[in-house]
Amino acid sequence: MQCNTCGRDMTSSADTNLPVGFRWRCQRTVVGVRYNQSASIKQGLWFQQSNLTLQEILLIRYDNMCCGAANQIQNEYCLSTPTVADWSMFCTDTMLMILEGCSVKIGAPNKTVEIDESKFGRQRYHRRHPVKCKRVLGRID
Repeated sequence: MQCNTCGRDMTSSADTNLPVGFRWRCQRTVVGVRYNQSASIKQGLWFQQSNLTLQEILLIRYDNMCCGAANQIQNEYCLSTPTVADWSMFCTDTMLMILEGCSVKIGAPNKTVEIDESKFGRQRYHRRHPVKCKRVLGRID
């Protein structure tokens, strides 16, 4: 984070009065005048408008990525159903936008593109019933 007054990088410092626990600070003297600039540590980030702490946001995202059930996450962190659902969707949408922005088109005229789909799962005790599995799609140029 850069200071609006002097343009230099601000430093993070602990602030126990904030739920986040940290704040950006710049305490410098410019033309003989001492000033004190500060900003929220969340400023400029995609969760700056959130009332949740950074720890809560990271825990929700971690549990969500590890395929944790929404009701388990909400009970574990004492959060409401809409909060968990909104954050899960918001984080998923953000990741998709990032991935779409950095994806590269593969293949070209006179080039071969190989595509393979695999299904990972296993039957238990050789029974013939539907198996919960994961599908993986791979491609190579």
